[in-house]
Formats: sequence, C-alpha cells, structure tokens
Amino acid sequence: MITTASVERRIAAMLADEGLVRAPESALADVLTVVDGTTQRRRTWPSPVIAVPRMDSRQRLIVALAAALLIAGIVVAGALLARPPDPSKDLSSLVILEHQPFIEGGPPRPVGVVAIARDGSQRSVMTIEPSQLDGRYSEWYAGLSVDGHLVVPTTTEGGASAPAVLDLRDPTAHAISPDAEGAFPHFGPDGRLAMSQNDGRVAIFDPLTARTSRIDAAAMIGLAEHDFGPVWTAQGGLLTTTGPAVDGHVTGQVDPDDLTTTSDAHPYYAGVGARRVDHEGRLLRCDPASDESCEGLITLHAITDASPVVWTQSDMSVRVIDYAWAIDGGIWILTETAAAGPRTVELLHVDMKGGSESIATLSGGADDPDPSSYSQAASFAAFSSDDARIVVAVAGQPPHLWSVDPRARRSTRLPDGIVAGWLAPNALSAPRPQVERAPELPDAIRGEWTRDHLQISVRRRSIDIGTHGVLGATTATVAPDGSVQIIEAKGTCAGITGTYQVESGGDALRLTAVDDACPDRIALLAGSYERALGHPDTGSVPIVPGTSYVATDFTVPFRVTIPAGHAAYVDSNKRDFLNISAMIEGSMATVTLVVPQGDILQPCGVSPTGKRTPYPDWVPAFLDKLIEVDFEQVGFLDVGTEPTRLVRAIPRDDTCEQAASFATAQSFHSIPIAPSTPMGVIERGGVHILILLARKPDSTAEVAWVRDLLGSIEWLQ
Repeated sequence: MITTASVERRIAAMLADEGLVRAPESALADVLTVVDGTTQRRRTWPSPVIAVPRMDSRQRLIVALAAALLIAGIVVAGALLARPPDPSKDLSSLVILEHQPFIEGGPPRPVGVVAIARDGSQRSVMTIEPSQLDGRYSEWYAGLSVDGHLVVPTTTEGGASAPAVLDLRDPTAHAISPDAEGAFPHFGPDGRLAMSQNDGRVAIFDPLTARTSRIDAAAMIGLAEHDFGPVWTAQGGLLTTTGPAVDGHVTGQVDPDDLTTTSDAHPYYAGVGARRVDHEGRLLRCDPASDESCEGLITLHAITDASPVVWTQSDMSVRVIDYAWAIDGGIWILTETAAAGPRTVELLHVDMKGGSESIATLSGGADDPDPSSYSQAASFAAFSSDDARIVVAVAGQPPHLWSVDPRARRSTRLPDGIVAGWLAPNALSAPRPQVERAPELPDAIRGEWTRDHLQISVRRRSIDIGTHGVLGATTATVAPDGSVQIIEAKGTCAGITGTYQVESGGDALRLTAVDDACPDRIALLAGSYERALGHPDTGSVPIVPGTSYVATDFTVPFRVTIPAGHAAYVDSNKRDFLNISAMIEGSMATVTLVVPQGDILQPCGVSPTGKRTPYPDWVPAFLDKLIEVDFEQVGFLDVGTEPTRLVRAIPRDDTCEQAASFATAQSFHSIPIAPSTPMGVIERGGVHILILLARKPDSTAEVAWVRDLLGSIEWLQ
C-alpha cells in the first residue's frame, strides 16, 4: 500500500538526487490534505470544459505528486532569484614571495613563493632557483597575471633593472625576459605586461608569445601612470589623460595594438595595493588633480564630472596614511597616531552615510626623528574581491604583512615578503590560447648597430629600429622563420609590413629586404651596419672587450676600441656626456667625455677685483685658460695622435674645499669636479671636449687601460 509518508520520502529522495533545495516537510501533507478533502462542486454556470469523472486514489496520488513538485520548484526558483550575491565566494589565494635576508657579497639564494588560502592554510607554488633567472633577484616588487605568470625584478651584471617572467604552471622552467628594461611593470586583464621606458614609450610584453612591442601615445595625449608605470584599463587598453589637467580628467584609453583612442574607460584593479577605483569607474583621491598622497587634514573625492566630496577628516590626533573604496560603497581608511614614538595603525570603515567603525589596530614603528624626513607607518597591500581579506603592510625591515578579516575583526600575521597578487582556483588549469613563441636571435648579433646615424638595437626576440634615428622608434618582431617583420604606425610606410633578413658578418650586420612594398624604407634600412655604443636605460650596458664601437650620438662622433682583458660598460651615452668604465683588479676605472655648455667654473671663486671671498662667486674661467690656472700637471695622455696634458684641480689653500663644476645641455644643474679629479681638454672641429677620470689610476693595469682606450679614439669629423 502506498501511504502519504512513503510518497513524501520518494519526493524527498528525488529532490535530493536532483541536488535541489527541498520544500518544507509539511508542504506535501498540506497539499494531500487539501486535495483529499475537497468535494466535487457543480458550477452554477455552463462550462465549456468537458466534465472529468471523479478521480480514484491512484489518480489523486499522481496529482498530489505533481503539485508537490511544482511547489518545490517554486520554492527553489524563489530562493535562487531572491538570494543576494554571496560575499564569501572569493576563494582566491594570496601569493607572496617570501623575504630573503640580504647578505653582502653572498651568493644568490632560492626564493619561495607561497599561496595562502582563505582559511589561512599555506602551500608552496614555486621555488625560484637562481639558475632560472638571467640576472640576480632583487626584492622590491612582484606581479601576478590572471593566468599564472609571475613577474619578478632582477638586476643584470651592469646594474640594469630587468623584469623576469616565470610560469607557475611550469615552476622549474627558465624565466623569459622582455626585450625592455623597466621598473614596476603591470599586468593587464588579458595577461600582458606593460612598463614605462625612459625614452617616453611604453613596452608591451606578451608572456605567451614572448614578443615585446613599444608604443607612443598620439600627439596631445598622455599615458596615465601610477607607481611609476602605465595604467591598464578594465577593457584591456592603456589609460590616457589630457596631461596636467587641473581636474585630473581621464579622456579614455589607447589600444596597445592599433593605437586607436577611445573614451569611457576606467583603471583596471587586480587586487594589489589600495583600491582607488570602484565598480562604476570612479577614482578615489584626496586631491582631485592627482593620485599623490596628501598631507594634513584631507578630503576624499570621488572623481566624476562633479568630483563630489565623499569624506572629510575631522580627527586631528591621527594622520590618514592610505584609503580605498569598499565594495559596499563605503571607504576603507588607514590612519596612524600623530604623536612621537611608536605609532598605532588603525583600520576604519566609513559607510555611505559617513558613519565610521574601527575594524582593527596594529602596532607600527616610530617615525624618523629627523623633522625633515617622514615615512608612513603602514599601507594597503591588497584587497580580496569580496573585502573579506584586507592585507596591510606595516613598515619595517622587512615590512610586516597582516591579513585583516573585517567580519570577524581578526588580524593574522602573514609571511614576510612581497605581495604578488591573487591566484584564482582555476588560474593554473584554465585553457590558454595556443600560440607560437617568438624565436631568439643569435647572441652574436645582439647589441646596438649604426649606419648613417640610424641606430638599431638587436635584442633577444625583437629589433628596436630608429630609437635615435628617423623611423620614430619602430619595433620589429622576429617571425618563426627567423626573418624580421617591421610595421610602422606613422609616416610614409604606415600600416605596410616589411619583411627583412638579418645576417651577421663578424663586426658587421646586414639587413636585406625580402618583401617590402615601401621603397623609402628599403632605401633607409637595407645595407651594412657597424657596432655602436649602447644607450643605458636603467643600468649600464655591457660592451665586448677587444671590439670597436662607434659613438654615433656624441657631439663629435668617434670610433673607439675597448681594451681587451677586462669587463667594460657604457654607463652614460648622451650627446654631450659619455661614460665608459671597466672593472680592473677590483677597482672601477672610468673615463668620461664631456662637452660643457658655456664656461667651466673654477674652484674657489674670485671676485671681479681678484680678491678672494669666503663665499665664492663662481666666476667662470674660460676653457682655453683652464689648464693654466690653479691646476697641477700629473701626466700625459695620448688622445688619438695628439698628446694631451692630464691635469688635476687643486685648492688654492687649505680653507678652499670647493670644486670646479660644469654644466651640460641635458643636466639640470652644474656637475661638480672634485679637486682631485684628473682631467684634460682637447678641441675637435671647434668643439672643446673635457676628459675626466674618476680618480688618478692606481695600478699599472689601470693606467694601461686608460691609455689604450683614449689612444684608440678615431674622431670621425
């Protein structure tokens, strides 16, 4: 016999098998009671519906079952429709690069990468071995892409800052490096990396293809920057502004692929640092015109067309040190006590009505006692997307990381290190596009080359053309067959792809056109090139001992051969200031060539009447008189075919410790020449060139290197 209870169990089992939310226990019984107790009624009006005979018990059971299922479905649908978003669904793990104590002169050490889950559990996702990097790991930033690429800073042999990109999906693979230097590179929403260059361009690196491209913003459009790097937009572009607009107005974004500019874009926030943009794209600032930190009593603005005030500080006993949007429309405020001594850091939540609530307090160190110096006690390091985890970095050596749970009012100490980002549960398993990685160019042809003042830089996987020439800094990419493809965004060849073959013949490089519909570019590029001195960006550029190079950008171009036997570098390469150095027997030998602007200022100024003054007037001494007054001769240097006196500036008496100084066209102020600096002056083509040594050579090997370097100079005009 089928009873009401057995039907209920079957319905419950059926619902459980379907994974649905079951109806209340009494729902079926109520339905059966109503159905069973309802008598047949005769209508008082004619019915067009055909009369149905009275149902037997089996039919009533089927109807009851259908009704119960209908009610259960309504309950489930209602629950799903009415259920608000669950704020606890962000199951991403926080990724931290563990701190490694610095040991002066010590060997490189492995760096642990850990992922900290929502419940606080930790797991290792990678150990970065020194052999995986081309440079030496430098602990000062990190970044994580949405698909599991990790960028870390490295320092090259010459001191350049070179980002290295590792893959958490393949934790033992060697890092790939962008064909660009830069600090604080930022991952965008599509997994590409962007970094600002000292020449004003932005380098874009794709970890999947290993290709690096460089872009220029259009005229009158500037690229917005934050943390010394370009800002990605949520739509995958780079944020643009009109420049120093007083209202900080954002005009839109530039597409990094075709350089088109569109409006209505807002910054992309990846969960690292303070959340300064909300889901509507409003920027949170204490100064409507910039994103800089503010001092004193601050007012926070939501940057829209009207820039409304959203919060004003009233408590003068504390200093606001960081601020961010909350996902509920409120604001997170980080404050520190303003009194001297150890500081208390407090995390506050301000709701949309202005009500303030204390969430957590942390202990911070005392500020620098020097009144002219200040460092804040803490800052926001990261936010989970649901605000269930707020990471605060308390200043220290190293900084202390804390994870604050606002709902539980609980603060948990995290491992010391650098926050890289958030790793979603499927970040390492989601499919990636199947693309072909760009091949590497041979080591033998890498470096800078020049031809008729056109300079090209052959990098690992790309060629940067015309950085100092007429092509306007075009980047060429390497095709799978090893050929080079060039496309320009402007000029007579804009939009036309040219394919060239690159060949090396020892000290010469040759570009041959394979397929190019732009004859002007063929005439400009095709031909042989010779090696040129590199242009440092974030650090020195290594040069090969025993090799000849052309200083094509110097005011008076020259060719120089680097003496063999010692590692050498170009430290600066400008039109009026060029510096070459070498490590010799543990000491750095440096030769500097300078084209001063105007006069050299002699040490210990002399008044117009010739009377010495306690505060020098810095009266100029002309170049042709430089080596005749107040200098002693310390030797000779052979510069080309002409011996040149090497002199050293000396003070006139013991009370004078001032140095001579000079200025260049690109310097912001005069550059001092220490009294012990050896120097010489030569003249070429009507241009006076000042030769400086960092100090007097203190070994036979150093004297020989300086003499051979200067003696190899061949002036080209």
